[in-house]
Amino acid sequence: MEDDELPPSSPSMYYFIRESKSWHGAQNYCMSEYTSPAQIQHQDNITALMNTPKTPYTGKAWIGLHGRASSEQWVLMDEQPATYFNWSSDQPDNYNGNKLCVVMNSDGGWHNQKCSEKKTNCEKLDSTLVEILDKKTNSEIRKLLPQGSTMWIGLKNPILWYWATSNGIATFTNWQNNGNESCVQIRTGGLWSDKNCEILQPSVCYNGKKRF
Repeated sequence: MEDDELPPSSPSMYYFIRESKSWHGAQNYCMSEYTSPAQIQHQDNITALMNTPKTPYTGKAWIGLHGRASSEQWVLMDEQPATYFNWSSDQPDNYNGNKLCVVMNSDGGWHNQKCSEKKTNCEKLDSTLVEILDKKTNSEIRKLLPQGSTMWIGLKNPILWYWATSNGIATFTNWQNNGNESCVQIRTGGLWSDKNCEILQPSVCYNGKKRF
């Protein structure tokens, strides 16, 4: 399958890969056949990338950005660092990097868990998730929980976004929305969103000669 490219005179060469691949498959292909997966450092890169396909593509494509959970930092819903914690024994246990949200148990202890659609829906309500800033508030909230139940609280492990090849933290972003997935796609119009890394879709490679 022939890949689409910008004219050679373009200062930043992007190649649009129409064959659907997972994010990791797309990154491997870009490293094998081109210089790297697409990295976007400023708005001009987005303009160039959007002009890549010879035949306009209206959809989504992987770029070389992925997220990793911060190993130690926990923040409130406004991204401010949390200073009070009431972790249960052996918590948090986010060793595999996918338990980014926090629930309170009926005994008042906290556990980190995978974020769920229920939590996302809760955040869309008029009220936000409760932020527990001290022991007194934790005790008051605990009294509201039936025995054996849990509730989401307003604490999360932030995702840091890295470019795949340089492993540098992204200083420029162009989010339409980002949630709790680890891989990033660019959408029609140049906006970004995070997505499950195993989804198969086109991708964009960056800058350089094909390695045939």
